[in-house]
Amino acid sequence: MRRRHAVLLVVLGWLLVGPLARGQEQNAFQEGLEALRRGETELALSFFQQALRQEPANKQAALLAARCASELEEWEVAREVLEKAARVYPEDADVAAALGAVYASLGKYALAARWLKRAVEKEPFRSELRQGLGAALLNAGVEAQRKGDLKKAVSFYRQALTYLPEDTRPAQNLAGALLQLGKVDSALQVVQAALRDHPADETLLKLQAAAFQRKGDVKGLVASIEPLVQQHPDSVSLALDLALLYRMAHQHGKALALYDSLMVRHPTDRRVFEAVAQYYWDHLNYEGVRQTWQRFLQNVPNDTSAWLAIASAWEAEGKWEEAAKVYEHLLQTRPNDVSLLRRLAEAQRRARDWKAAEATLKRLTEVAGEDPHVWYALGQAETALGRFDAALDAYQEAVARDSLWAEPWIQMGKIHAKRWQTEQAKHCFEEALEAGTSDPTPYHELAQMALARGDTATFLRLEKRALVKAVRTVATLESNLRAGLQQIHDFRADQFQGMSESVQKLRQTREILKRAATALRQVQGNRFDTLIEDLLKRYPGAKALWLLRAQIAEDRGDWDQAAEFYRRLISLDPSVEEAQKGLGRVLEHLGRDHEAFRAYERALALNPKDEAVYEALIRLAGKMGKMRELVRTWERMARFHPDWALLRKYLEKARQQVEGGG
Repeated sequence: MRRRHAVLLVVLGWLLVGPLARGQEQNAFQEGLEALRRGETELALSFFQQALRQEPANKQAALLAARCASELEEWEVAREVLEKAARVYPEDADVAAALGAVYASLGKYALAARWLKRAVEKEPFRSELRQGLGAALLNAGVEAQRKGDLKKAVSFYRQALTYLPEDTRPAQNLAGALLQLGKVDSALQVVQAALRDHPADETLLKLQAAAFQRKGDVKGLVASIEPLVQQHPDSVSLALDLALLYRMAHQHGKALALYDSLMVRHPTDRRVFEAVAQYYWDHLNYEGVRQTWQRFLQNVPNDTSAWLAIASAWEAEGKWEEAAKVYEHLLQTRPNDVSLLRRLAEAQRRARDWKAAEATLKRLTEVAGEDPHVWYALGQAETALGRFDAALDAYQEAVARDSLWAEPWIQMGKIHAKRWQTEQAKHCFEEALEAGTSDPTPYHELAQMALARGDTATFLRLEKRALVKAVRTVATLESNLRAGLQQIHDFRADQFQGMSESVQKLRQTREILKRAATALRQVQGNRFDTLIEDLLKRYPGAKALWLLRAQIAEDRGDWDQAAEFYRRLISLDPSVEEAQKGLGRVLEHLGRDHEAFRAYERALALNPKDEAVYEALIRLAGKMGKMRELVRTWERMARFHPDWALLRKYLEKARQQVEGGG
């Protein structure tokens, strides 16, 4: 407050006796210096401003006025003073530097850099000017990057590098901006140049790693992460990243050594053991998975998820009895855990231990009795044990809880059909249709019942529906299985189980398709061909229909048409063994032995357990005089597939024919 009064008195005094003061210009500057020495910054500023009004060319007064204004954070005042001084002293380095500093304080970094660059050009060896210019350029780059002008930011950062050689920030920011622009190689050059002078800079190492990652350069990534791990020996995340990179670079020994070190140093850190177990899982080393989690359980004995991981490893090997033991162990402390009971029941079912599965499922009905799937699974167990009345009771419980679920009705229908209880079976299959199902079984069974009654119209209607349902189901299952096999490296045990069950369902559905087609052909005769043609117009990619059409043409001796249909099927999917084998059979009938031989070879590659194909190849090789060539081919195959017993059997047979001159 006293300072403000002093300033006011001085200003008033000059207004009152201004004419007398003109002769005392030097006194104003000196009094400003005195006030500055006393720490009276506001008063000093007023004196220096007065001196400048009296003598605008007083450079020292301008610099000191700007200094006082800056200390008082009156930046606009400082800017105005220095801009006037710059017009008077356009070549003066001190004025330019001071003005640049004021612009920097105002956040106008590009302008600050312009004035500081002018100062550096006048006095290039003043380190404080160079550092000030470098800082202004760096901040100008940050400001441009914040506004999204990456190209301008890159330009500022490159200039800052020149003036701040010991500071890593310009290189860091420049590399980051270049990565944002997608200029990975340029960013990498900047980082590597900076790392030569600052090899331990963590930010630079991370930027180098990011650049190598963009390039997909795993070796470069490893080289970037290794120093970071050395700098942060207690960072589990960094070490796990490095171990993963070792794996990607196929340096499995280093990965395992690092994993082992981490397990010793962090015996209770789940992340470490998950990574190690995943390594073994990816290499199908399920014993390694189990040993990893058992090691973890030594320090964390009650970790449920570790026990479950061990069970999954047993399941992946198909050792369902061992998996069941794990679930039974966990159930000792949690006897009513629904999730564990479900897992145990599934393991027992897959192990075909139906008696144990029955007992577990009965326990499940007590704690999860409202779930229809539990009752359905119990029905399956009772059926497998031959307890059909108990199975029917369980299926009835399932439909009582979900009347719109068709599957229990279908299973009840099958049981009644086996018992020749036609009316009860008919009722169950009709209920399945009412609930809605894609399963062709109830349509086919009801069609057969209608045919037995002489109701041809109902038979045709239902059997056609069965055929269409079977075609759709087969196509869907085949597509799903193919997609599953393509992604098999990512599969878990439960997905393998799903695939196994899908294969079983595919086999059953194909059988129904075959039976439905046979029944329709017997009733419709030649009209069945028209039905197949109509269906193919609706489902041109249905492989089952093309196979059926080819087989029908083959059955009536229309070899050319059969060959055409088999080829159409092969064009859709070359892996259909029946198509390759059928094509070979048809071409052999047509006397096109060389083409038939190649078709049989493809069929053998798809299924090396088909004796008919071996016999056909020996027969054709004998006709064409290619027996020695066949022997040489099979000898090469036998070296690669020593476990193919049939191959060894027929190779010996072919050798005997060669030795006998056959």
